[in-house]
Amino acid sequence: MPPKLPVVINTGPLIALATALDDLEALAHVALRVVIPGEVFTECTAGAHHDDTADKVRAAICCDIRPVFSALPPSLLDMLDIGEAAVIHTALTEGITTVAIDERKGRRVARLHGLQVIGSLGMLVILRRQRVIPSIEQAIQRIQDNGIFSVNASSKKRSQQPKPTVKEACNFYFPKTSNRLCFCRSSTPCFDPWRAPS
Repeated sequence: MPPKLPVVINTGPLIALATALDDLEALAHVALRVVIPGEVFTECTAGAHHDDTADKVRAAICCDIRPVFSALPPSLLDMLDIGEAAVIHTALTEGITTVAIDERKGRRVARLHGLQVIGSLGMLVILRRQRVIPSIEQAIQRIQDNGIFSVNASSKKRSQQPKPTVKEACNFYFPKTSNRLCFCRSSTPCFDPWRAPS
């Protein structure tokens, strides 16, 4: 197993994981520490009346909340929202190589800056491999039950569309792996998240 490294996390994955997990302390199995830019934490506290993400962040020892930047690079703000820009800027300024971003555009920009990218589903897969969570399907169901993992960007369209199935959500985030998720480079998939561990 590769050594655990710090990860800078964006609002989307943070809310999804806070919804899927009973507490965020489980993320210590994925990352050495979870760095939360002040801009991301501000977005979480703005939505505190909707969920308990901010409370779970405060309670988790593995989560480090950073202060809000006085200014972010305009080149990032021109392409991304403030949370994603803060995640990438934090990673670059602190020398952290991995970021957790779910949005495609943010993932692409992070890769262009030489960062490794993981999403909320990738983190859930790692937690499942380590048997920290009983099932990816149950975790994703908890997320979907709270209205997360909607594919459409428009909130009006999102509320009118049926929620995607677990397999549709995985296919959206991992289109090339379809029925099986495998994060190694072997020719045969080594991990099937739909099957219970033996």
